[in-house]
Amino acid sequence: WVGEENGIFVGANIKYIDEININSARCTQCMFMNNSNIISVGNISVGGAKFTSNSFNRIFRYMFKNAKNLTSVGNVTIDLNNITWNFEYQTYECNGMFDGCSNLKTVGKISFTNVNPTQIEKTQSAKNSLMNFSNMFNGCSSLTSDIDFDSGGIAIMDFYSSFNDCKFVKNIKLPNLGHTNNSLNLDGLCNGCSSLVSIDFSRTGTFSTTDKINC
Repeated sequence: WVGEENGIFVGANIKYIDEININSARCTQCMFMNNSNIISVGNISVGGAKFTSNSFNRIFRYMFKNAKNLTSVGNVTIDLNNITWNFEYQTYECNGMFDGCSNLKTVGKISFTNVNPTQIEKTQSAKNSLMNFSNMFNGCSSLTSDIDFDSGGIAIMDFYSSFNDCKFVKNIKLPNLGHTNNSLNLDGLCNGCSSLVSIDFSRTGTFSTTDKINC
């Protein structure tokens, strides 16, 4: 497990990475947190090997948090093939992945692949949602690319302030937001998104919220 204070590239003098392709997500947490050198990362692919869900517990949490000079990231793919999930109590976190990346301009599609029907069904009734995307792009005030999440049908519970201050983002396509046992959190979802044209909910199931998404 990698702690927040010692992500593997936190102080590394690396500017450009063509591709990241790893089996376990344990080392992706805080990978470039506070790294002021990294500028561009190509496609990111995680998973595909036989792991328990514990290996994905904090899958992209704070991965690029406060990487102030990061400008671009390619497609992000999470392969759920051969993953054994604990559906009861764990929350799997992508929160704060790009939090504070004020120079980030483009990010590719974020998607989950090889999702089986049992995983989708169980995430709808689990005590905790499998994915937390809160503050994911918080403070990404230079981001101009459209944002596209595809969870493969897995229920997402928390999008709190995910796009806060994304002034230039025009189009957002959200994943499945349906969840039966937890309150969906969309509070402040688009706060400060002054250029926003559309939010696409076509992938989601039935959901309800009283949160102020501020669009």
